[in-house]
Amino acid sequence: MSQLHKYFKSWKYITSRDIYKDMHSEKKVYCDNLLVPFEESKYIVFSSCLFLIPTVYAFVKEYYIIASSGTIVTIVSINYWRECKLSVHRDCDLVVSKMMCGVGCWLFLTNIQNNYDYLVFIILFVTANQLYNNALFKNIHWIKYHILFHCILSFSALLTVYKMSNI
Repeated sequence: MSQLHKYFKSWKYITSRDIYKDMHSEKKVYCDNLLVPFEESKYIVFSSCLFLIPTVYAFVKEYYIIASSGTIVTIVSINYWRECKLSVHRDCDLVVSKMMCGVGCWLFLTNIQNNYDYLVFIILFVTANQLYNNALFKNIHWIKYHILFHCILSFSALLTVYKMSNI
C-alpha cells in the first residue's frame, strides 16, 4: 500500500482530493455537478478577495476602468468558487479572468520603465503560469497552488497600478 493511499484512507469524509487516488487527471464530479465542496473552496474564495487590494489602489489612483474591471473579476471569481460547479459561473470565471490577465500583462508591458521590469515580468509570468498549471485538478495540493496563484496575480496587479502611477 503506497504512502499516498494511506494518506487518503485516513480522511473521514470525501473531499475533492479523492480525485487523485488514481493519480489521473480525471475529475470526480459530486452530485449536481459539484467539483469542490465549500469546506475546501472557501479558502479560494478568501484568496479571490485579495483582488480587491489592487482594485482599491487603482480606485485611489483614479484608474476607474481598471478598478471596475478588478471589481468584476473579484465578484465573478467569488461567485464561482463559493459553489464550484460545472455551470455558466465557471465559464464566466474562466473568460473574465483570462481577459483580465491579458489586459494586466498588456498594461504591465506598456508601462515598463527599465530593463529590470522585463525580468520582473518574466519571473511573475513564469511563476503564475507554473502555479496555474499545478492548480488544474492534476495535483494533490491544487488548492494551495491556486491560492498562491491568486496571491501572485494580486501582487502583479498592485505592481502594475503602481508602475502606471509613477510614469
